[in-house]
This record gives sequence, structure tokens and C-alpha cells, in this order.
Amino acid sequence: MELKVKKDLKPCPVCGSHDIIWGGYYYISLICKKCYFEMWPFDDFASEESYYEEWDSLDNLETAMEQCAKKLQIAKSNNDEKQVHILSDLLLHYESLQENMNKARKNVS
Repeated sequence: MELKVKKDLKPCPVCGSHDIIWGGYYYISLICKKCYFEMWPFDDFASEESYYEEWDSLDNLETAMEQCAKKLQIAKSNNDEKQVHILSDLLLHYESLQENMNKARKNVS
């Protein structure tokens, strides 16, 4: 599946391209056609708008990871198992996105 994105998005956080498409093999994702960076949202049932919002927030990924890690520490200290589970999964998602960005950067270089 390859469809052009209908909304103006921020440029690719890896290479700056605006050539972003809908794609994916197992899950629907947003893909940069220049560097092949691929992003899928944290929520498997996310709306189209949620995909766009998450893409547009990728330039603040480091900050989001730091905030999530702080919230995770607080949840652990409060023994809030539900929040620990959610925040741990979110942090893993962020780390996966960061890893994909780093791989795409190597391909651009």
C-alpha cells in the first residue's frame, strides 16, 4: 500500500523531505520516500489525525523521552503498576522511533 499523505506535515525529521506517504507492511505507517524513515504511532488504533500529530512532534522526541522517563520514575516510586506499564511501553516506543531515525540518518549520510 502506498498513498500520498493528504495533509501538510512537518518535514521528515531525518532528511527534511516533504515526500511523505502512507505505507507499511504489517501496520499502517508514515514513510519518508527519500530516506525511508518509517513512523507508526504508539496506539495501534490511532486515528489519521493522531498519526499526523505524532509525526509533527518527532522533532521533540528527546524531550518527550526525558519527560516520560521522569514520569516513569514517579510512578515506580508511587507503586502505580498501571502507570508503570503504560509509561514503560511508551518509552520503548520512543526508543524504537529514535532507533529508526538513527538508521535512516546513516542511510542519508
